[in-house]
Amino acid sequence: MQMEGPMLLSAVCHDSRITVAGPSNGTYAEYVNGSYNVGIQRHAIRVATFDTTMTRSTPYDDELVNAGEWWTSYDYGWPALAVNNAGDLALGSVRVKETTYPQFRAHVRYHDNPTFNPDVGLSPGTYGAGTSSENDALNQFHMAGAASDPSTDGMYLFQIVQGSSTLSSDWHVVVAKMLGDVLPDFIPQRPGIDNSYGLVPQNQPITVRIPIRNQGDARALLPYVRGYLSTDSVIDDADIPITLSEASWDGDLLLNPGEEQTLTAKISIPSNISQGIYFGVRVDPYDRVKEHSEANNDSSGSYGYRSALFLYVVN
Repeated sequence: MQMEGPMLLSAVCHDSRITVAGPSNGTYAEYVNGSYNVGIQRHAIRVATFDTTMTRSTPYDDELVNAGEWWTSYDYGWPALAVNNAGDLALGSVRVKETTYPQFRAHVRYHDNPTFNPDVGLSPGTYGAGTSSENDALNQFHMAGAASDPSTDGMYLFQIVQGSSTLSSDWHVVVAKMLGDVLPDFIPQRPGIDNSYGLVPQNQPITVRIPIRNQGDARALLPYVRGYLSTDSVIDDADIPITLSEASWDGDLLLNPGEEQTLTAKISIPSNISQGIYFGVRVDPYDRVKEHSEANNDSSGSYGYRSALFLYVVN
């Protein structure tokens, strides 16, 4: 297995085997002005798997990925591997040639298939616009990465990209999911009230604002939200349900992945509560929405993004 060039290696370990991905060099004979120029060096991505005991000197598999595109003058590098619990492999990489900006490529190899399939889960995308020289393209270099989610067997590929072809434009991280269920995942954010000191009277309506975020990867209808009063900062079944009256959302009832909306409602502190109390919520309390996780639907803690709000009750 021969890997050369400065374009990094990536490795993952699963079932006592290590899989390594890296650039593999070769000479490309380009036809220019009526003759072949054989001095152009190109790289493909080579993937090989080895035994972690190192008792086997040759790899179990040794595959040259994107070999066909390599011979069409693309130069591949910066591979990123991820593996899930089933042993499926996801491979992200970046390719470039003289007339294009860097492009993100994605491949997957299932545990029961010996070769990578470039057509599963994620269509390769091109970021940047126009044409330029290879030097300019490398100046706008886009890194690739990969990660897996053991709880869902999902795998993610990501790339750092610029919003346009100019070097002064903003950089963004683009994430694409390759395997695993595509589901929403609602989490409550810290509630807020108009009084910054948290002072609230008894038996009078108080306006509360409850941000809800979808940290999953599927668009979904906004869930039912239930309010609670608690003597501690963790909302659970032992706490006191409290009515959220005049409740309304501040936007579309469909919540996109990575976005949040705020539920505005009124609550009233009962007269039998005369000291400090926590207010928090439970999102989708009856588990009507299938989510990536049902364990993060409650307000929890006295500070941080999911925390409950402490209220000072005044007579």
